[in-house]
Amino acid sequence: MIRLIVDKAIPYVENILPHYFEVLFLSAKEITHARIVQYGAEGLIIRTVTRCDESLLSGTNIRFISTATAGTDHIDKAYCHRQGIVLSNAAGCNAPAVAQWLFAALAKRAIRLERPMQEETLGIVGVGHVGTAVAKEAALLGMKTLLCDPPLALRVFDKPFQSLKDLTEDCSILTFHVPLIKDGDYPTYHLMGDALLRWVGPNTALVNASRGAVADTSALLTACEQKQVGDLLIDCWEGEPLISRALLDKVVVATPHIAGYSAESKARSSKSVVTATAHFFGIEIAQDELDQITPPPLENNIIDASDFGDLTIEKTLLHTVSLDAIEQSFRANPEQFESLRTSYSFHREPTCWQVKHVAPRFAATLVSLGFEVL
Repeated sequence: MIRLIVDKAIPYVENILPHYFEVLFLSAKEITHARIVQYGAEGLIIRTVTRCDESLLSGTNIRFISTATAGTDHIDKAYCHRQGIVLSNAAGCNAPAVAQWLFAALAKRAIRLERPMQEETLGIVGVGHVGTAVAKEAALLGMKTLLCDPPLALRVFDKPFQSLKDLTEDCSILTFHVPLIKDGDYPTYHLMGDALLRWVGPNTALVNASRGAVADTSALLTACEQKQVGDLLIDCWEGEPLISRALLDKVVVATPHIAGYSAESKARSSKSVVTATAHFFGIEIAQDELDQITPPPLENNIIDASDFGDLTIEKTLLHTVSLDAIEQSFRANPEQFESLRTSYSFHREPTCWQVKHVAPRFAATLVSLGFEVL
């Protein structure tokens, strides 16, 4: 049988893969060059915390790498191409979950400000899988949205794209959903940096739920000290897992890179990597077994909206992501960044939830977002 090494933090696959492969489940820290060689693995199933480059792969039997993530900047693609190593990623699988985290975070801000999200203008930077999901949900919420994606604008002509500078002038919130690109015509490294921060107003909120180095930590700290920027909501941090405590203290919503960590997104990603791995090695997995890659039913899935008032939408959205709990742990122990990610209790997407005692004026919106209104 084909031998695989699999990151044991990838859920819902432990009872499926061993039926078709010889599998060694390891923590991310244990996935080393020595273990790969010792085990004779031909395939890897990993997360972003495993850096796949020459130092890990040289002299091994690895022919295939599947990452249970949308991003691939943890993989040296040029080296893998030279070595004939085939890559697969789980593009789009976490998009609904990231959008859910974003609107829960914005809901928390809206409740604090006592201002419905519908009154905000949202600028979306990066309109790939996640940005598209965000735009769709924003439209359902009745928010005005503006889009910025220069490379996509060269290929797609039916969307009203604008420049980043235009967004800084017209939007009260900017949210970034771009890959990390350090060179070329459209780099995103430190895109949330000095130039942008000179353009935004002191009340403009900035959100980073893409890649940590899209934001320039030093520039953000200076902007905060000089009151050049509004609220910061950050899930992805430069230098992860060794993040800036000074920036953490400035951020109004802070989580340890778990925005895409819904149980449903994890199931989609796990099914994606299992399917891709099986396809590469010429193995057919029974559909009934693939269907078992699913999260358990959600217990206590009733949300009582009887006292939610004018912020019913916001309070319902916030209920689905336990931001207070993960923030409290993260702020108290930022040095445990990776363990907090690994042990995070996945949030559950709106389709898992039922909402009762909803005022009629909010019911249609909640249903459109995926909730069941009782």
